[in-house]
Amino acid sequence: RLIDAGYPESDIDAALETSQYNDIAIVRTIKPGSSLEGYIYPESFRIDTSTTPQQIIRQSLIELDKVITPQMMAGFEEQGLSVYDAITLASIVEKEVPSTEDRKIVAQIFLKRLKEGISLGSDATYYYASAVFGGEPFPTLDSPYNTRIYAGLPPGPINNMSSVSLDAIAEPANTNYLFFVTGDDGYNHFTSTEAEHLAAVSQYCKISCAPGYIPDR
Repeated sequence: RLIDAGYPESDIDAALETSQYNDIAIVRTIKPGSSLEGYIYPESFRIDTSTTPQQIIRQSLIELDKVITPQMMAGFEEQGLSVYDAITLASIVEKEVPSTEDRKIVAQIFLKRLKEGISLGSDATYYYASAVFGGEPFPTLDSPYNTRIYAGLPPGPINNMSSVSLDAIAEPANTNYLFFVTGDDGYNHFTSTEAEHLAAVSQYCKISCAPGYIPDR
């Protein structure tokens, strides 16, 4: 987006250097050596032709610092997550679930899977790995970001996320669900057992669950 806006790539690369923003508290939660991926909070800001990429990114980081409140951080801690891991999981929830109403349920499913050592099984993670690092966007893509084949969280966020997804991680729903599938109808269908999940996939997800399907979003 910054390139499309006319900024030189060298200026953008310089603006994406993490260490220059360490005066912002939330930036200090980024794992050492990691990029600003997921931390550039999506919001509208007033800019003009003199605004630099650094100023845009700094304002986005300041916004994230405001969004993640002490109460939200306490919720992350209650779930056994660092801020970085909570942001990583929120980025997956954001990408997986268009429906804001269902994000607390999906957050609960992912948190339950993490605690039980079950892979998250998020298709969004291997789509991200394919887009950023190359390779075909299939569930078998060998990447540490692919939560279909590797248990636990990916190395870092895969997407920007909203306050809704962050809040879902801090205060997830309380259900017995362990599976969900987004059907061809656009609705999420939740189940508690693998047998129920497979039945829901067969009933509701004939197109988007087919091998080789790549979503528009």
